[in-house]
Amino acid sequence: MPALSWPEIRSRATRFAKEWQDATSERAEAQTFWNEFFDVFGVNRRRVAVYEKQVAKLPAEGKTANGRIDVFWPATMLAEHKSAGADLTAAFEQAINYFAGLKDAELPRYVVVSDFQRFRFYDLEDKTNVEFKLSELSNRISLFGFIAGYSKVQIRDEDPLNIKAVELLKPKAVVPIHYNTFPPIRVEPDRLEWWREAVRAAGSEPSVLSPGESMTV
Repeated sequence: MPALSWPEIRSRATRFAKEWQDATSERAEAQTFWNEFFDVFGVNRRRVAVYEKQVAKLPAEGKTANGRIDVFWPATMLAEHKSAGADLTAAFEQAINYFAGLKDAELPRYVVVSDFQRFRFYDLEDKTNVEFKLSELSNRISLFGFIAGYSKVQIRDEDPLNIKAVELLKPKAVVPIHYNTFPPIRVEPDRLEWWREAVRAAGSEPSVLSPGESMTV
């Protein structure tokens, strides 16, 4: 069961982004950055991930070479960290090259590359990726729900259309209708949190009302 609620995680993510907004040097601060990133989710990094795991990379020009994975959570996540302004595409290619030195059971689902001020998040099972700024972390934090123990939310066919409507209309507030009013339309907490994050990312504020509540707009 996740140790922290989504509101607490989001609050921690906001503080984290402010604390690291001026960081630039990979060599000086990357490991501290990731220790504190895991702490956003209430997780001690040492319990799940290691730094500088040595592996054999794919050969280049007929030569074999060893490399070190910046952050490695076996079977879950591999992160490659660079200094500010680095080429994140090149960082991703470097991360993928490490797969040759991993056992099948160790291969991660997620690859994350960062230069402090930007993140690029790859889900290799869903074959998706998204890039966002450090300042946007609190609005994208649900991508990393697996760190806290939250399950992956299954997106329904209508969900992207609903969020697209929010992007087009740009309302100040978005209120789900008939939310959890009877069992057939019950919404799981993880799914509700995905909706909240998606609405915020679209530029509006989600407002979930309990039966009998009202709001003034």
